[in-house]
Amino acid sequence: SGFLLLHPMKKLLLALLVITTLFSACNNSEGTEAENNESSTNPETESATPQRTGDLAQIDSLGRVLNEDPNNQKAFLMRANLLMKRGETRRAANDIYNAMQLDSSAAEARLLKGQLHFLQNRTRLSKQEWERCIELHPKNTECRLKLAELYTVVMEFKNALKLLDEVISLDKNNAEAYFFKGIVVRDMKQDTALALQYFQRAIDLQQDYVNALDMMGVMLSARHDTLAKYYFQRILEINPNRADIYFKLGVYYMQQDQPNRAMESYTKAIQLNPNDADSYFNLGFILTQVQEYEQARDYFTKAINTREKNYKAYYGRAYTYEMNGMYQEAKADYLKAIESNPAYLPAGDGLQRVNKALDELGKS
Repeated sequence: SGFLLLHPMKKLLLALLVITTLFSACNNSEGTEAENNESSTNPETESATPQRTGDLAQIDSLGRVLNEDPNNQKAFLMRANLLMKRGETRRAANDIYNAMQLDSSAAEARLLKGQLHFLQNRTRLSKQEWERCIELHPKNTECRLKLAELYTVVMEFKNALKLLDEVISLDKNNAEAYFFKGIVVRDMKQDTALALQYFQRAIDLQQDYVNALDMMGVMLSARHDTLAKYYFQRILEINPNRADIYFKLGVYYMQQDQPNRAMESYTKAIQLNPNDADSYFNLGFILTQVQEYEQARDYFTKAINTREKNYKAYYGRAYTYEMNGMYQEAKADYLKAIESNPAYLPAGDGLQRVNKALDELGKS
């Protein structure tokens, strides 16, 4: 039925595209829990408002503290952390410098200086700061975790694992250490079963650990495990405004052959994020499978409007045109799909079909 009534291999290709999007969405969410839990702000807009709230209010308050007590290292570091969250790295660097002038051995100062270098893509300097932090504070876990995270990013998994084991020996209830250990064993040893155990251990220690819940949901979903939905639902209990989680839940329901629930999840995702091109595409895909071509076309068009170079959506819309006998429109969209991704073979196959159909119409 749908897209692939005559071409079953395309169903496999599109299903793979959906699953790939699920994993890319998970990768994009790692380490961004704070971003997902807070709405973005425009500094210029907020500065113009009489009442400053949230981070800006805290920054103002810390400024007043420092005016009264310019030797307050804790206030400098707290403000630097808030400024880094807002992407104001230059001001953050100034506060960290002032904090280091007061006490260069402080663990939190070394930790934040390393994080600042990491944000600036100066990972060698991050490594030096965190190593010095560990040298000065042998029982510090936070600098070890940051250094382990850095080693994980650059795929030096053995070094990461050594540091994570050190953290666990210092603090057996450190949820973050188990989470990163799960990532390391997944990527270094390709041991998904053991990785799942570590992610679950992190959740047992910290029940609102969103990144660990997300990872469990994604990995279980990839295994078609029905437990996956409970992890996604738990995240939505913590933060009901996570459009990306509704998308992942939609993919899970598609894998479980529950299209109505999938559509509900994707609809919720686009309500929360009207620029969610992948949810528009998947809604179009589901409707195409039940031969609701006009409705499907509307969703593919929305996916294209949201993300212009969207070969999947051009292919999907072309297919709906083809199924309705609108071969010129189908041809134009198949050509667009090929232009966006010349390696996407189904678009080439579709173009051949509509060219053949147009030739036959010309002969009649």
